[in-house]
Amino acid sequence: MDRRGLELAVAAVPVAMMVLDTSGRCVNASDRYRELMGTNPLGHSWLTAVESGDRPEVVSALARVRDTRKLATVRCRIGAPDRWVELAVQPLVDEKGRWYGSSAVATVELGTPLLLALDDRSDPLTGAANREAVVAHLESLLDLGPDMAPTSVGVVLVDLDNFKSVNERLGRAAGDELLGAVAGRLRGAVRFCDLVGRLEADRFLLVTEQDDDPMAAEKVAERVLAVLNRPFRLRGANVRLDGSLGIAIGDRTDSAADLLRRAGEASLLAKTAGGGCWRRANSLRLLMG
Repeated sequence: MDRRGLELAVAAVPVAMMVLDTSGRCVNASDRYRELMGTNPLGHSWLTAVESGDRPEVVSALARVRDTRKLATVRCRIGAPDRWVELAVQPLVDEKGRWYGSSAVATVELGTPLLLALDDRSDPLTGAANREAVVAHLESLLDLGPDMAPTSVGVVLVDLDNFKSVNERLGRAAGDELLGAVAGRLRGAVRFCDLVGRLEADRFLLVTEQDDDPMAAEKVAERVLAVLNRPFRLRGANVRLDGSLGIAIGDRTDSAADLLRRAGEASLLAKTAGGGCWRRANSLRLLMG
C-alpha cells in the first residue's frame, strides 16, 4: 500500500491506530485512537504520551522494528499510571524497501480507564490544560531521548494586561467569562501541535515544538498579540486587553522550571516596556521583539 492509501486506510479503521515517522512523531491517527486517548497526537513525538518509566522499553521496541523490519509488541502505560495498553508495531517500507516509519495499534487492557482523566488535567474555568498538565507536557518534551526529543522547545508566557481593571469594573463573574474567551482565542492562535495551558489567574503558557520552524514561538506570539488586540464583547460592552509576552527557547539541557523562569523574566520586560509586545530570553541575554 502506498503512503496515500495508508493515510486513507488509517482514517477509516475501527481500531486505535497511529502512524509514526522515523523520529517517532505521529503523522496520522485513526478516529478510534483519538477517542480512546482523549487527545490529538498529530505532530507530537508520540513518547510524550507514554509514562516516563516505560519510555526506554518503547524506544527499544521502535528500534527493533527499524533494525529488523519485523513486528514488535510492547506493553506500556499511556496518559496515566494505571492505564495499560499493548502496542503492536509494524514497520512501514516504501516500494524500494526503504523504511519510512511505523504503524502501531494500541489495545487497551481490561480494567483500565479508557479515557484520560480530563478533569484532573484541564483548567475548569477555561478548558485549557492546567498548570500541572502543561508543566508535565513541557517536562516530557525535554525528557525524551536524543532520538525522539524535539531539537528545541519554545514557551510563550502570556501575562494579560488590564485584566484586573475588568474584574474591578464588571465583577469577578465577568472576569471569569473573559478568561474563557481569551483561552479560546489562544487556542486559535497556536498550531495543532502546540499546547495552551493556564498557569494561574491571568497568566497562560503556550508550549511550542520548534523543529519544523525555529521561529515558531515568535510567530505564535505575534498571532497572540493580534487576537488579543481585537475587542472582547462582554456584558454588552467592548473590552480591550493587551498582553505582555515572554518567550524562552530551550532544549534537553534545560529544565521546565528554568524555561518558565526565563519566560517570566522576559514577560516582565515586555510589561515594563508598556505591554502589548513580546520579549525573548535566552541563556545569555534578553532580545527585544
